[in-house]
Amino acid sequence: MRASRTSARPSGSASATASGPPSPGPEGSAGPSQPPLNLNVFNLAAGRVTRDSGHADVYGSGNVADADPGTYWESRSNAFPAWVQVDLGNPATARRAVLRLPPSDSWPARTQRIELQGSNDDKTFTTVVGAATYSFDAASGQRASVALPGTPWRYIRVVFTANSLQAAGQLSSLELYLA
Repeated sequence: MRASRTSARPSGSASATASGPPSPGPEGSAGPSQPPLNLNVFNLAAGRVTRDSGHADVYGSGNVADADPGTYWESRSNAFPAWVQVDLGNPATARRAVLRLPPSDSWPARTQRIELQGSNDDKTFTTVVGAATYSFDAASGQRASVALPGTPWRYIRVVFTANSLQAAGQLSSLELYLA
């Protein structure tokens, strides 16, 4: 039996794909209006299938898409470069990635050197955003926001090559947004 992943998505998002005004009711009334779905705040990666280059203990790739800020993915120790990726199901034009670590009350500040890659076949990956060092600390809310060029990709991979505090890549959440 296949498990449903809709619980990780915002309420109402699965049925909010139609556009246009509602059909008039029997008296010609359009009925109550519904606010438009704001896709700029909808995390495209939530609940999606994930994969990694390898992970330590129970810190598997599924943790980056489970919407739980307390869980995280951690690569095997001393195995850089290490990566974790999400399969969006179909190519999507994400314009922003948000990378998060667990809340700062339980995690000390650190930097990680990260590159973002994209693919449409899960075989050939292209650099989407070149390697850069990102800070994860209380001031940043334990997150880094990365602008993406707007190319449609089905697979987004986050590649780690350094971590100032741990000999492994670490990520609590990979979020992808249309804006």
